[in-house]
Amino acid sequence: MNQLIKEIRNNLSNGNYLSALALTLILPDICGEIAFPRVKSRERYTRWYNEYIYPYELSPVDGNPYNEWVPNGEIIYKLRCSLLHDGSLDIEKEIKKVAGLGKSNKYKFKLTNNFTSINLTWENGDKSEEPSVLVRIGVEDFCKIVCAVAENYYFENCPNNDIYNEIVIFDFS
Repeated sequence: MNQLIKEIRNNLSNGNYLSALALTLILPDICGEIAFPRVKSRERYTRWYNEYIYPYELSPVDGNPYNEWVPNGEIIYKLRCSLLHDGSLDIEKEIKKVAGLGKSNKYKFKLTNNFTSINLTWENGDKSEEPSVLVRIGVEDFCKIVCAVAENYYFENCPNNDIYNEIVIFDFS
């Protein structure tokens, strides 16, 4: 775990956002395996993310319209699968399915090296209609948050802290 997080942070420092993101997206897999070892991959991933990260991304204000658009574990899992299995970051179709939006063109999902934001706009200011939604995930912010939570979780909950530290052993001899 130490090596993975160190590499993620080095990638961020060097502006290698795609590499940092790819490595970050496997951290909930590792932590989910520790937390829920008898549960299948998708469920443990989404469950761990929803328990340890998602609640803290929500606004503490009840009824905040932005909260329903904060990416949950299912959406982050879709991002992980799309990037690691398909080499793609385009998950709008999958998010529309998860959110029950059908073919709505009012939803856009973007990854950016800037900050995370959710923008809602209503045509003609009519808030009784569905808003147009733009969700931007700041890769750097996302990676730092997931790293911090995973690192803390790992060292609090893994009785043998070196279990995942030797995933890659570099031997140049």
